[in-house]
Amino acid sequence: MEPTRAGVITGHIAHPLHDASAAEADCCYLTTIGRRSGRPHEVEIWFGAFRDTIYIVSGNGPTADWYRNALAIGTADVRIGAETWTDAEARAVTNAGERELAGWVLAHRYPMWQGDAEIGLTRDDWCFTCPVLAIELAPNAQAFERASGRIDAGDSTAAEEAAYRHRPGRNRGRQPASTDPAGLGPIDTDA
Repeated sequence: MEPTRAGVITGHIAHPLHDASAAEADCCYLTTIGRRSGRPHEVEIWFGAFRDTIYIVSGNGPTADWYRNALAIGTADVRIGAETWTDAEARAVTNAGERELAGWVLAHRYPMWQGDAEIGLTRDDWCFTCPVLAIELAPNAQAFERASGRIDAGDSTAAEEAAYRHRPGRNRGRQPASTDPAGLGPIDTDA
């Protein structure tokens, strides 16, 4: 399996990042609702994508406003290229196996980034230690499969199976079988 430019793994289920502009995007735009102000706030930020989940690292730790806002409300809007997901489930990645997976996805997505000396952030800390926000894009996945002909709108068995595969939290608690849980292979930092 090879990662695409957006960190989407080919050979898995159809991914919500099916739009060419989304697949080529370097950043996403995350909009959260202020936990005190109630107003929307948008940040441009790096992301990694694996199956139906977007992973965003809070390099400034758990006190970043966008991170705290997303967790307080439990949802966020995400825009990547021409694609927008509204009211997507937002949650902290607390499972060690999922955190490692997110780290590998992000390491492969941004192989040349080596950290930020100004804030004392190393690449390894960013990839594997800093808090990560997971944004579940699952509500769009079944619609995409139906639109792409992978499931027939009248086939309730296929629709139920797709809904089961795309339900949030289906892999929580599972530990990776290797040190490269995403199956991406070695990181090429000379790219």
